[in-house]
Amino acid sequence: MDKFDVACLGDATQDLFFFIDDASVFCDLDTAVCELTLRYAQKISVNKFARSVGGNAANVSVGLTRLGLNVALVTALGNCGTGEWIKQELEKEKVSLDFVKTDLDRDSNISAILVYKGERTILSYHGDGGDRPEIVPPANWLYVSRSAGRNSGELFAVAIGLKKTDESLKIAFNPSEKDLKIPPENLDVLLKITDVLILNRDEGMTLIGEKFSQLTNGELSWADGLRFIAEEISKKGPKIVAITDGSMGAVVLKEQDFCCQMAKPANVVETTGAGDAFFSGFLAAQVYSLDLKTSLKWGIANSAGAVSQIGGVKGLLTKNEIS
Repeated sequence: MDKFDVACLGDATQDLFFFIDDASVFCDLDTAVCELTLRYAQKISVNKFARSVGGNAANVSVGLTRLGLNVALVTALGNCGTGEWIKQELEKEKVSLDFVKTDLDRDSNISAILVYKGERTILSYHGDGGDRPEIVPPANWLYVSRSAGRNSGELFAVAIGLKKTDESLKIAFNPSEKDLKIPPENLDVLLKITDVLILNRDEGMTLIGEKFSQLTNGELSWADGLRFIAEEISKKGPKIVAITDGSMGAVVLKEQDFCCQMAKPANVVETTGAGDAFFSGFLAAQVYSLDLKTSLKWGIANSAGAVSQIGGVKGLLTKNEIS
């Protein structure tokens, strides 16, 4: 079997979007604490409804495929209408589904996403089932995402085992904040063998723990603060560390090579999948052996495209569009 460019290991969901507004649903957003408030025990009117493929691994696999790469998704879906719908949508994107397992004993993952003024609140359901994939195809890169299942450590163990079997395999890693707050087994080992690690600012601060106090004295600029986070994380082993910071932009560090890029202006419809879009843009550039600055630009551009549409995949760019 020929190697795939990237095998994406992780989650696939069906995302259901419900757009609401404060005038009709008594919803308010307290920007100080970022709490969405709905009137209790009332019927809430929805202005717009949409459906999209979601989940970190699914979003990234679509993003990489649109950028011209040969990609396999490795995940599990339930034997249900939702699972069939997810597969049909991914087939349209030409993602290889040969390694997607249909589990008769589980439901597919599904999320209800409340969108208010461009930001979203996610109600997420994850079907019970095994977290360890049965087969992962040969690939030059392995993308390992945050687990929707109950045990991220099992996914991490798979990645570690594949690296032992094929030392040429490169690993791109995207853990969840939950994994960083309550580290599962194998997290430290996986970080040591990771080639590309991408986190948002909050996740980065969680990973460096008590060292974050050095950032609170106000003496560091935005870029220097993110560089500090990246430098501390790089001590754990990842060769390349990128830190995203929403509408501000992102930075990347590889040894002493440091780059920062401000966010690209975008017409934000909603922000689901912005981080996955950045990851697929950045990773695709790395697979194509492009430099760090270009990789950062690809990530920023892809993220801007994603937030301009509903869902994590509709606005993802093609290779011609991104370059």
